[in-house]
Amino acid sequence: MVVAAVGISWPAEVGLGAGMPRHGRAGAKTTHSPPPLSPLLSEGYGSAFLDCVLELILRAVCGPIDIRNSIEQLSQLDDCTVIEGYLQILLIPQGDDFSNFHYPKLTVITDYLLLFRVAGLETLSNLFPNLTVIRGRNLFYNYALVIFEMTNLKEIGLYNLRNITRGAIRIEKNSDLCYLSTVDWSLILDAVSNNYIIGNKPSKECGDLCPGTAEEQPVCEKTTINKEYSYRCWTSNHCQKSKNDQLLSLTMF
Repeated sequence: MVVAAVGISWPAEVGLGAGMPRHGRAGAKTTHSPPPLSPLLSEGYGSAFLDCVLELILRAVCGPIDIRNSIEQLSQLDDCTVIEGYLQILLIPQGDDFSNFHYPKLTVITDYLLLFRVAGLETLSNLFPNLTVIRGRNLFYNYALVIFEMTNLKEIGLYNLRNITRGAIRIEKNSDLCYLSTVDWSLILDAVSNNYIIGNKPSKECGDLCPGTAEEQPVCEKTTINKEYSYRCWTSNHCQKSKNDQLLSLTMF
């Protein structure tokens, strides 16, 4: 079953009141084979310590994760460093305060990140300050990053995002979203021709300022997009990383 949502077709796995996602049980912790215990045992560690170590190892890799209806569902992200699968955050209508929700451990999503109708969320910079890679192994209709009808979102703010390995981006109908013209997606994606960015706040109404430009001491790198040579940043406080910045080695996932 497909649920229509004004300009984009949403499959049942993200639909209004739909069933479970297709890639596995949402929020389930992925279980990997734990490391050999013999080296630890030989050092004389107690069983309580070993139980704690194993629990931390298993909790580090989570997913896939579907968060909807309540801000309290964000607790599924506690202690996650890698989401094995997708991360969907959608249909949270209450307009809650997200300022106290902070997940700096999360660095990798192996499938896609989708945000849809999350009221009250103004930026992702506090929520996911260290998200570095979206791999796109499984995509949402060819997209690895989808931001759709996020009416309160003022900036994306994923200032540590260095690489979207596979798939395009779709950023659509976010009426208050700025800092789009200041992001050079070619620094993150191999190809930008399939990106779909439309129906957001016009850049001329935003007044985006990259760090240091107001003081006439700009610090961000300049690149050319559509023949416009400008500074690149995610927010007024965070420059966009350049391709020359060293990317973290995360090939084990």
